[in-house]
Amino acid sequence: MTRRAFCILSLLLVLFAAIPARADSVLIGTTGVATSGLAVSSGQFTAQQWFLTTGVNVSAINVLLTGNGVGTFSFFLTNSIGPGTTSANVLASGTFAVPNNGFSLTPAFFSIPTTLSLGIGTYYIVLSSTNTAVNLGWLQLATTLPSSVGGVAVGGAFFGHSSGLNPSFPPASIWSGGGGNPYGFEIVGNTSVPEPATALLLCTGLLGILRRRVYPPS
Repeated sequence: MTRRAFCILSLLLVLFAAIPARADSVLIGTTGVATSGLAVSSGQFTAQQWFLTTGVNVSAINVLLTGNGVGTFSFFLTNSIGPGTTSANVLASGTFAVPNNGFSLTPAFFSIPTTLSLGIGTYYIVLSSTNTAVNLGWLQLATTLPSSVGGVAVGGAFFGHSSGLNPSFPPASIWSGGGGNPYGFEIVGNTSVPEPATALLLCTGLLGILRRRVYPPS
């Protein structure tokens, strides 16, 4: 490689490293008027299936909840549900409290922040609760949002009920197809591209290798 070509390549790599990371947006989700919902309690869990056709960085997962009474939900993001699912299939988990908003049809999104990088595949959001009341729920919305990175699986709304539940590990419960509309949720993030700092580090290493070829040791 000539010195001129080396200088041109150096400039291109520096310009590439200066490209900012893509802003976060809703990558996959649902929208429309809330039509119904599924109560979440110690006697009934819910799950929503969705899929990716390209890799993404996920910064938050939002779920649309409402209810009459105060309770606590457990949240799981998995790549499998049903008997045979283990902790190795859990990608993120947490708990959050649901306030009383009186079964409002303009409910609140509850956000679970993450720093996940997810590849092509099928994923599930699982919600469970130890509440004995059955008046807290995950709302279903009318349609899915257009997406260039994946989508919401048709018929991918599930529920687990009664004797099929696994209270100690809800994703491994026995699930049935919930039918109807998908649950209200949003996957927030950006498509997988190198962050500026990572790109700069890679560029620096590449430049070092190329420089040794242009200016070999004496």
